[in-house]
Amino acid sequence: MIKRLSFKKQFIWNFIFIIVCSLTLSILTYSLFFILIDIGAILPSNYYEQKVPDIINYVEEKSELLLNKTEKKNLENKIPLEGIEYAVLDDSLSYIYGTFKNVNIENKDIIYDNNEKVFYGQNVIRYIPIKKESSIKGVVILSYKLTPTARNPKYNFLISNEFLLILSPFIYIIFFTWLFSRQFSKNINKPINNLITASEKIREQNLNFTIDYDEPNELGELCQSFENMKNELSISLNRQWNIEQERKDMISAIAHDLRTPLTIIKGHIEVLQESNLNNKERLKQYLNTIEENTLRAINLIKDMNSVSEVDNIDFELSPSLTNVIEFIDKKIIDYKSLLNKKHIDFNVSVEDMRKNNDFMNIDSYRISQILDNIIFNSFRFTPEYGTISLRIYIQNKKITFHIKDNGFGFSSADLKNVFKKFYCGDSTRSKEKGHSGLGLYISKCLIEKHKGHISVQNNEEDGAYVKFYINEL
Repeated sequence: MIKRLSFKKQFIWNFIFIIVCSLTLSILTYSLFFILIDIGAILPSNYYEQKVPDIINYVEEKSELLLNKTEKKNLENKIPLEGIEYAVLDDSLSYIYGTFKNVNIENKDIIYDNNEKVFYGQNVIRYIPIKKESSIKGVVILSYKLTPTARNPKYNFLISNEFLLILSPFIYIIFFTWLFSRQFSKNINKPINNLITASEKIREQNLNFTIDYDEPNELGELCQSFENMKNELSISLNRQWNIEQERKDMISAIAHDLRTPLTIIKGHIEVLQESNLNNKERLKQYLNTIEENTLRAINLIKDMNSVSEVDNIDFELSPSLTNVIEFIDKKIIDYKSLLNKKHIDFNVSVEDMRKNNDFMNIDSYRISQILDNIIFNSFRFTPEYGTISLRIYIQNKKITFHIKDNGFGFSSADLKNVFKKFYCGDSTRSKEKGHSGLGLYISKCLIEKHKGHISVQNNEEDGAYVKFYINEL
C-alpha cells in the first residue's frame, strides 16, 4: 500500500496519480466530444454558420414577399430554429415577425451593407437585406452562436459552455489533487493525532498506552521512537519508584535496627545513673553491654555506608598489585582470633595452582570486606564448638573461595532472597544478633564488580555453603 512508503515516495506517487488520472479523463472527455460530433449528436461550432448561405439564397429568391406574414412558415422551414433566431423588419426597421424579439439597430446604415456580420463574443448577428431591383425593402436578421450545440436543444446546457471543455483538464487536476491530498492528509493525520494523544497522556503521567502505527515510513519511525521513549520513561519511573521505595525501606530499617541497641544503651546508662557505682563487677557488665550495642550500631552504619557506595553509579574498585598469599594469611589470623571466642574449629586450606607466585591486581580492601561479611555470617549461625572451613584455590587471574559451616544453614526462603537488600531471614537468627540484612547484598555487588559470581546452598549434612570467585582486574 502507498501509505507504507516514505513520504517522499508517497508525494511522488500521488503526483503521478493526479497527472495520469487527469490526463486519462481529459482524453476520454475530448474523445467523447469528438465522437459525439462525428455521429452528429453534437453539432460543430460552425454548423449554423454553414446554413446561412442557403438562407441568403432563399431571401434573395423571395425578396419582398418575405415582408408578408404569410411567408413566415415558409421562411421558418428554411431556418433551423433550434439554433438560429430571426426577425423580419421593413425598410423603416419596424418589426414584422420572427423569433428574435429584442432587435436593436443603432445604425440604420448597417442594413445597406450586403450580408453584414456583427460579432458579440460568440454571438453573431447577420443582416440580410431584402432587395427589389436596387432598393432596400427590408431586412432579415439572423442571430446564432459559434459554439458546439446539441442536436437536441434540451441538452445544450451540457455543452453550451465551450470554456468548460477547454478547462476540463485543469478541473480534473484540481479535483484529483483534492482527492489524493485528502487521502495523503489522512495518512499523515492518523499518526500525528496518535502522537498528540500520547503526549497528552504522558503529560497526565499515564504511560499505559500503545501507539498503534507501525508503517515503515518516517512517521512510523517517529512513532516507534516515541514508543521506545515511553517504554524507557516507564522503566526509568519504575526504577525511580523502586529507588524511592528502597530509600524508605532503608530509613525504616535504620530506624528499626538502631532503636534496639540505642534503647539498650539508654537503659543501661539510666541504671548506671541511679545505681551505686561501687560494684565494679556490675559496672563492668553494664559497660560491656553498652560497648557491644555501640559496636552494633556502628556496624549498622558501616553497612549502610557500604550500600550507598556500591549502589552509586560512579562506584569503582581500587585495584592494586597484592601478594595474595600474605593477604590470605593475615585474614586467617584475624578470623581465628574471632572464632576462638565460640571455640569454633577453623579449617583452612589454600591451594596455589600458579606456576609463579606473582602479585595479582585485585582490590584487597573490598575482597577483605566480602570475606568478613561471609565469615561473620557463619560465625553468627554456627554454634559453640562448631566447625567452619575455608578452602581457597588460586589460579592465574582467578581466586575461588569455598566457605562451609555446620550451623543452621539456609531455609528455602533464604535461598531465594538471601542476596536481596535488607533481607534478614528468620528474625530469631538475625535481628537479635545485630544482623542488618545487608552483608550478602554488599558482597554480591562487590564480587560482580570483580567480574565474579557468588552462590549459596546447604551442605549435604548440616550448615551453609557459600561459594564465590573473583577475577584479576
